[in-house]
Amino acid sequence: MIRIASIDNISAQAFRLHAPDFPAVVDLMSPAKTFRAIESGHYEAALLPTACLPSLRGKIETLGAFGIACTGPVSSVRLYCKKPLSQILSTRAPLFVSAKSKTSLRLLSVLCQMEYGQFPTLTPDPSQALGRLYIGEDAYTVSAEERAWPEVIDMGAWWHAKTGLPFVFATWVARIGLSPHDRNNLLGWLRTNTIQAESQTGRRALGSRHLSAMTSRAFAQSYYKRIRTRLTPIDFLAMRRFLALTQEYLPCSLSA
Repeated sequence: MIRIASIDNISAQAFRLHAPDFPAVVDLMSPAKTFRAIESGHYEAALLPTACLPSLRGKIETLGAFGIACTGPVSSVRLYCKKPLSQILSTRAPLFVSAKSKTSLRLLSVLCQMEYGQFPTLTPDPSQALGRLYIGEDAYTVSAEERAWPEVIDMGAWWHAKTGLPFVFATWVARIGLSPHDRNNLLGWLRTNTIQAESQTGRRALGSRHLSAMTSRAFAQSYYKRIRTRLTPIDFLAMRRFLALTQEYLPCSLSA
């Protein structure tokens, strides 16, 4: 029995189109919890947030070229600001960041440092924040008040504008030492889901599942066209670039 930890939000929905056809249990959890799952040793494979990769060096290896990536706007990772972000940072006003994703927090920190030479001041209380960073469904179900705030920043678009690179939010990994048989089963399952997700039928199915969180069926299908589950060499280059920047700007904050 292979135990698999996968991300529970809309971005990872493509990997739920087909259940494994081999003995396996797939547990859905927040991105932050997938790190703790694979670290615990109780899971053989996981869809792991990019920022957590250095913490598990020597314990995991990538599982093929599958993950969650975007080139430009992603729309499901957004920062909503009551005031211009430059003003928020210069006055050290607090920002709220969803605790569900360490990668989004580190992406925000890196981009604030690159763009403005400052790190964000954070608060765990969204009511005290002048800006709020949400991921997944939370990015679409914000209040009417938040939607009307003057600055909404798409984190995928911001990263692409600063680096010219795609952004990889998560990648599939397996624990080192997994048997070739189990590894091949996992790769076949991921490949089957990815092929289906890239098809028109698959995108329609994906869009229908989360239509209530989005503005229209067309928008939902467009979202699943932008989110890529098959990683390319440039995606891996982008991951290395992001992790190098976290080492440069956040040397004391790399533990998950």
